[in-house]
Amino acid sequence: MKVLYRKEKGVSPVIATILMVAITVVLASAVYLMVSGYIGTSPSKPVAMSFTVTSTSAYTQFQVISGNITVTASSPLIITVSNAT
Repeated sequence: MKVLYRKEKGVSPVIATILMVAITVVLASAVYLMVSGYIGTSPSKPVAMSFTVTSTSAYTQFQVISGNITVTASSPLIITVSNAT
C-alpha cells in the first residue's frame, strides 16, 4: 500500500513568524497608501490676489487663514493688517 502523507514538517516556526510579519507589514503599507489617498493634501492655495476699487470710499476685509500676507499699494491708502489667529 502506498503512503499518502509524510511525517515532514511544512515550515519551521521561525520562518512562519517571519512570513507572518512580512505579510502584515505589506498589508499595513497598502492600507496606509489607500487611506492617505482619501485624506490627501489640502486644496491648492491662491498664489496672488488683486482687486480694484472704483468708488471714492470702500471698506474691504480680508481674513488670512494660514500663512503670511504681504500688502503693497500703488496709491496712498490706509491699510491695517492684523493676524487674528
